[in-house]
Amino acid sequence: EHSIKVRGYLYATVVLTVISLIARFPLLRYILLRVETVEIVFLFLFLVYYIQWAIDRIEPLIKAEHLAPFDMQHTNQFDPPSFIDLAFSDLGKYDEFWRYKHKNFSFCASQGFRDYMEDRMHFMHDPNNNLSIFGMFDGHGGQFISDFLETNFAKSIRDRILRLQNRRKLSSDGLLNDYDPVV
Repeated sequence: EHSIKVRGYLYATVVLTVISLIARFPLLRYILLRVETVEIVFLFLFLVYYIQWAIDRIEPLIKAEHLAPFDMQHTNQFDPPSFIDLAFSDLGKYDEFWRYKHKNFSFCASQGFRDYMEDRMHFMHDPNNNLSIFGMFDGHGGQFISDFLETNFAKSIRDRILRLQNRRKLSSDGLLNDYDPVV
């Protein structure tokens, strides 16, 4: 509303200034009161308002506001993020394949010609700490190693990262040195 008032005052000032100039100078009266001058003024005003209308109409498209519901910020808007801790052993087997599809990731593994599956995968998403860990364990060390890594690796990495973040907060206060060990 304030800008509309200012614009109105500006127009009134211009009109009053033009009227006073026309009254004082006869040459200006001759130039400004011609039909061509009025046509040019109306053409100029039409162009100004048309350009403003076009900008107001095109600006949301330029800013891609019509795509806002599909961006990363808004896709999870109605589903609050939750802690996900999903392992390969939690999945069901479908004809020699293990598959899982989520909104943000998917698992797929094929057993091939082996009698048992020694490969493992693990996904952990912690939205509270802005942390996602995805692990794939090939199983060349044997099934025991893959099972151990599947159950312990992501949890250990998460714990270590969270301890490191806490240590960094303390070190910014000057309580810890950057080279102090993380225990």
